[in-house]
Parts: sequence; structure tokens; C-alpha cells
Amino acid sequence: MEKLKNLLCQYVDEHRSELIRISSELVRIPSEDPPSDTHAMVEYLIHEIKDIEGVTYQTYTRVEPKISLIAWLKGSRPGKKLVFNGHIDTFLVGSPEGWEADPFSGLVKDGKVFGRGSCDMKAAIAGYVIVMKAMAAYKDYWSGEICFTFASDEESAGTYGTRAILDEIPEAMGDAMINGDVGSPRVLKFGEKGFLDMQIIAKGKAAHGLHKYKGINAIDRLMKVLMEIEALENQEVVMPDVVLNTILESKEVSESLDCPGEVENMQHLTVNVGQIEGGYIYSTIPANAKAQITIGIPIGKTLGEVKAQVLSIIEKNEGISYKIYSETEPNYSDPEGEIFRIMLANAKDINQEKTVISLRSGFDDSRFYRYKGIPAVLLGVTEHAMGDANEYFEIEDMIKVTKIYVTTAFDFLQ
Repeated sequence: MEKLKNLLCQYVDEHRSELIRISSELVRIPSEDPPSDTHAMVEYLIHEIKDIEGVTYQTYTRVEPKISLIAWLKGSRPGKKLVFNGHIDTFLVGSPEGWEADPFSGLVKDGKVFGRGSCDMKAAIAGYVIVMKAMAAYKDYWSGEICFTFASDEESAGTYGTRAILDEIPEAMGDAMINGDVGSPRVLKFGEKGFLDMQIIAKGKAAHGLHKYKGINAIDRLMKVLMEIEALENQEVVMPDVVLNTILESKEVSESLDCPGEVENMQHLTVNVGQIEGGYIYSTIPANAKAQITIGIPIGKTLGEVKAQVLSIIEKNEGISYKIYSETEPNYSDPEGEIFRIMLANAKDINQEKTVISLRSGFDDSRFYRYKGIPAVLLGVTEHAMGDANEYFEIEDMIKVTKIYVTTAFDFLQ
């Protein structure tokens, strides 16, 4: 078995230039979300995989122009099914200021590939293509099936991409799932915080600013409610032992790659006021004010519990209403499960550095598999300027994660 795994790693090394080419060409295809128009991405991927022996595929669209691609590859005998899931849409480029090259140049320079979506997550998508080719070349030596879901709409929370695919195409599910979203080759992610995105709206009564007794200040009302919601950060969270112990053991490595405070952040509810507005001129009492907030929900709390606390605060304050934009439950897989044991062993071997298992502070499509009871692990290239100007990934990272993917697939499907 080790000899075959070495051959699979050798296959990745021998196809290094192809891996770089594919990743660069993927970056050159704009797939910003919104609108998440991924037609050109799907066309490109079909061109790359259509001649691989044994591969079948289909496209899927719930809402135009958000098109996804699902592909399957079978081994020599019946067995388990492993899914590779990834998104093919990207953040918006935003302001062109600060970019040293065109955001869609796919520039290869100094051992890096630059451009929007390069690390998030077109490096991993290129890796999936090479994994498909390598596993097809050695399909006589493994059992079962691999499913690749190249999904649109992830940057808009995945409703019309991965979530819809799993609801409508049962063949896209499996016994375990690997997601290559941005992170680090040295950190396997086994879960994530939930979130509640909402708008808080305050109504008051306008008057001249010097006649405060005649009006009701909507900004004052809004700030009072926001402070009460922010106070929820102070409540105790009791995490399951396996979750808490795993993230504490990961702290040294994970925070050296992210920043101090990451593990502490995972253990608490967080409230971020991201946008606020109110009034129209400084000399009047504002009749209207509103704020956009994001509440991070740690494992150990539920979405329903936190939502009830927030709505209780809103309901007891006069003149306050709200809108909920999106929400999701905190979620995790068993970090001691089979797919984690296999991937951790392979990652340690390939990285030749300490490698750990931790949680993710953000969110990705892995949660949709966990909601279906499918163990899901995330591992990708290291983040560099994700969502910012001059986004890039290091080519050596892409080589490492591709080797980790292919050796994990081979081990899992024995």
C-alpha cells in the first residue's frame, strides 16, 4: 500500500506543471459572487475531465447563472464513497486599487499564483482535477467511488449550490467528505461556529436637536439594544469535551498560522456590529436608525437558543424591529473519526511538521454534509489576502494538499 501511495505522490510531482497551469487558468476565469455566474468555470472543468477514463458527470442548476458540476469515478470493486466538495465562485474583486496585476491574471511569480479566488479556492479545485486523474490511473487498486462536487453559490451561503445538490442528487452524498477551502496544510478543520446575520431597526420621533424633550432619539434606542445584545458575549459556553480538548491541543500550531485569540474566539459567542446608520443631519433628533450585525454561535450553543435571547431583548425595547438575513447552526464532525485519522496521518507524513485538528472561525459548505450526518473534514492551502487585493497561494502548498487529498482518498477507499 505504501508503495502505491508513493506512486500517487510521484504522479502529483510529475504533473506539477499541469497543476500550476490549471490553477492559473481557473483564476483567469471570473466567477465573482454575486452573481456567481459559473458557466465558464464549469465549461473549463468539463474540458479538463471529460476524457478521463471512467469519469461520468452532470451539471446542475437550481437558479441561473449559478451552475455546478458533479463528477463520479468508480474503483475496481464496490465499496465506500468519498466526496470532494469545493466552490467555484469567488469574492468580488471590489476596488481595483492595490492590485499589482490584473485580478484575473492568474500571474505565476516567485512560487505563487496570484488573483481573485486563487487561494479561495481555485488552488484546491485544480488539485481535485489532478486527484481525479491520478485515481483514475490507479483505479485497479482501490474500491468504491469518488464524487467531486464543484459547486456555485458558496460565497452567498450555498443555498443554490451545495445545499441544493445534496437535497436533489442523493448520488452526491457519501460516507465522508473532504473540502479544500482555504486554511492550511497543517490544520484539519472538523467544525465551525454558527452565525446569525440580522438588521436591527429603531424608530423614534424627530425634533430639533436642542429640543430633546420633544423627540425620541432612534440612535439612542438602537445603541441601547446593541449594547444589550453585545452583553451576550459574557455568558458561559459549555463545549463538548471532545471539541474543547481538540481545539486546545491545536492552539500552538493553529494560532501560529492564524493569530493569537483564534482558539479563545471559538469558545465564545461573538457580536459584531458591521454597519450602522441613522439620522440625516447633526442638528436634529433622528427618527430612524439601523444596524447590521453578525452573531457568531459557538459549539455548545444552538441557533434557536441564541435567537430566542436576541429576540427577547428586541421585544422588550420600544420602537425596535428586526430582519434576519441568514442563519446557520454551529456544527462539527467527530475529530476522532476514520477520515480524520487517515488524513491526519497522511498530512503529517507529507508536511513533515506538526499537524493538528481544529475548528474554523468562518463557514463553508462542509456544514451541509454534517447536517446530513456525513463526516466532513476541511484542509486547504494557506490563506494569503483572501478577499483582499493581491490574493495568492504558494505553489508548494498546493502540491502538499493535493498529495494529502490523493493519499487520503486511496487509504479511505481500501
